[in-house]
Amino acid sequence: RHKLMFLSQLTFNLMKRGIIGDDQEWNEEQFQFLTKLPSKAASENTIDWLPDSSWLAISSLAEQDDFSKLSSDIVEAAPRFREWFNAISPENEKLPLDWAGLDKTPFKKMLVVRCLRPDRMISALTGFIKRTLPRGSAYVDCDSTLNSLDILDQCLVDSTPQTPLYFILSPGANVVADLDVMATKYGFQKGISYHNVSMGQGQDVVAMSWLETAHRNGHWVILK
Repeated sequence: RHKLMFLSQLTFNLMKRGIIGDDQEWNEEQFQFLTKLPSKAASENTIDWLPDSSWLAISSLAEQDDFSKLSSDIVEAAPRFREWFNAISPENEKLPLDWAGLDKTPFKKMLVVRCLRPDRMISALTGFIKRTLPRGSAYVDCDSTLNSLDILDQCLVDSTPQTPLYFILSPGANVVADLDVMATKYGFQKGISYHNVSMGQGQDVVAMSWLETAHRNGHWVILK
């Protein structure tokens, strides 16, 4: 999930800059809706199969020009929307009526999924990234069959003395243990040619000393 969050931020930032995405301008209001899902007071929900939370979300979305008819269309074509709502993977199914055209603008379709089937947002977001980000599938599916040691080994191949590795840690991650294994594999000895420095007050001097030593002798240094 952390990878998906990172890829989402990357994709949305590139879209915001106009580097990727369709020809339409970035819509900040719709992006804020996607991330925050605001709900406002609405008329009574008369659709028995639709949760009240979804009705409130749809009513809020209908305040935007591109979706002004959505709530009324759901009421008028409730059976058809119910069929979409009950689909196993609704994010991959065409919406009823003219809303089927949202397949051409997947970002906007995600807004509807966010309102009606929020439980499918991980799948919807994954599909959106695959479609929008150049070589998106390669990013989303990369490392899916590898363990942490395999991934680290591949990263080491891409690194150079001028290109260090940065680790963004999540709870439960123990990258140091994997690095210890990799160091042994590549012939580095802890405390001799592989140095581990815990950064804190006054440790900058120690870190710089080990970095200079590593630079001269080809050692590994991990700063954490």
